[in-house]
Amino acid sequence: LSTQSTWGLPGCLENFDELAAGYITSDEAGRTKTQKEAEQLLSSLSGDELQSAKFYLNVMKKISSKGSEFTATESARLEKLVNSKITDEKKKQMKRKLNILPSFKA
Repeated sequence: LSTQSTWGLPGCLENFDELAAGYITSDEAGRTKTQKEAEQLLSSLSGDELQSAKFYLNVMKKISSKGSEFTATESARLEKLVNSKITDEKKKQMKRKLNILPSFKA
């Protein structure tokens, strides 16, 4: 299994990157288990880490409901937002999310 590590980029969390990589290659039961692990890890986080972790979890849920192509459509949507007239703080948030999405590639 070859995974592109995004850990170290703003917004990325190593343990959630590992969960994301496993999530994308798992069957339904494996995905449910991984999602529960991610939910349990949330309670130990705060601040920016908590916001990032919530995004990982949200992506997991969206992939379950919309399919693995969600990451591509979400990347395109976020890129559009980053290039629009939004505050620097919002751009920073969107870029963090863009850094996280590659973690979900098989």
